Amino acid sequence: MRKMNRKTYYVLAVVLVIVSLFVASRLFATNGPWIYMGREDYRLVPSGNGNFVVFNTLQDIDARKIMEARSGIMTESGVEIMPEGKNVNITFEEMRGKIIPALRFNAITPENTLVELSKKETFEIPSPWKNRGQAEEKLKIIRLHLNEKNVLSEDEPEFSRLICSPDGTKYLIWDERGLWVLWVDKNDSVKISSDTYNGKTYDELIAELRDFWRSKRADGPVDLEWNAHPIFSPDSSKIVYITNRDCMTGGASLWIYDFATRGESSLIRGKDNTSYECEGWLDDTHFVVHEYDIENNKYSYLIADTNGRMVSLNLKGKDPYVLCVSNKGLIAYEPDPSESRDIAVIKISNDGSITEPYSKTLNAGESFRVFSPEVISPNGMKIAYMYTPDGGYTNYLVIVDLKTCKETLIKEAPTKEKIYNFCWLDDNRLLIHADKVTNGMHEVSSWIYKIR
Repeated sequence: MRKMNRKTYYVLAVVLVIVSLFVASRLFATNGPWIYMGREDYRLVPSGNGNFVVFNTLQDIDARKIMEARSGIMTESGVEIMPEGKNVNITFEEMRGKIIPALRFNAITPENTLVELSKKETFEIPSPWKNRGQAEEKLKIIRLHLNEKNVLSEDEPEFSRLICSPDGTKYLIWDERGLWVLWVDKNDSVKISSDTYNGKTYDELIAELRDFWRSKRADGPVDLEWNAHPIFSPDSSKIVYITNRDCMTGGASLWIYDFATRGESSLIRGKDNTSYECEGWLDDTHFVVHEYDIENNKYSYLIADTNGRMVSLNLKGKDPYVLCVSNKGLIAYEPDPSESRDIAVIKISNDGSITEPYSKTLNAGESFRVFSPEVISPNGMKIAYMYTPDGGYTNYLVIVDLKTCKETLIKEAPTKEKIYNFCWLDDNRLLIHADKVTNGMHEVSSWIYKIR
């Protein structure tokens, strides 16, 4: 048998160590409740009906490369790789796969694996986000196929404003001038909001609005919101949204659009110095509204129905702030956001009775971190929230079973990286983002956490 020389032996030993570490890392990453998705910042594409599609969003290093490219100088390891002054107008699409990573879409399977989806089917629709007199631009849409269903995404999903219905059949696009619907199996958008109110167009009404406030010699709502912040009902049949087209002397109203009748109507009329906004739906016919007293800078909460009837919602605390509303009749809120040490969850039954399945007061020096709006799990049986133990950069994640009030505390990812954010995938899985800082730049990794 031929004897290996020292160099060959050393190389083989290093290879074996690397392979062993790789295998151990894979086993470690998939052992227990944690599943490692990779050194990518995977974000969910808006989709309904139980689909979980993620894309690789940009990291800090990618943002730096974009700024370098658009400044006209692109370097790698200190060496100029693109000529100066020629890339000021370079688009994201031109950068993908060259300067920054190529855009990829993956489906998260029930087995916690990633399956890449094709981006081949694309189409364009008129973009609503343009200034008056500006040439019409196109919005590029990507249709992804998943389990005989379709999911739509913009070609730049980091900046998407598509709002998906809970049943996954349609998307909303809105700006201050109107509201459009985009069906998942169609290649064009349809405007569903009216072009006039009381016979007057958007341009005529905004001119009136500005003239009114000039006559009062006061600052007023110089912006006219036609269909702002639309929220689907849980059964996807209706939308509630804000408008001030009927509040020319101040305030904002809530209107409703019904897909069955294909009509919009006023639901809760705003008053002088009073505006209304929907926080979320409790069920198919009731939703939580916050009423804002502009003059006194005071918030109060109400429960409204699709006929416009309202009742007061008495939350504890001197200045309560709603974090999340679940269509299972649950509301998570902070009783005193100025202290940011208390969280409470209430359940509203069909008969209107209210119970409090969970409340928590943090210790002195600890404070809540509100990054994710999804505090409540889809089935309403659990909640998750983050807090910092020392007011610093560290975040702890807490998962609570609302039936038993048992708390699971997660201090960090298995790789000792700090938890950055989270969102619910389903009732037993969380998508968690962990973060590490190298040379002042954040690098985010993605994980799935299985609740035992």
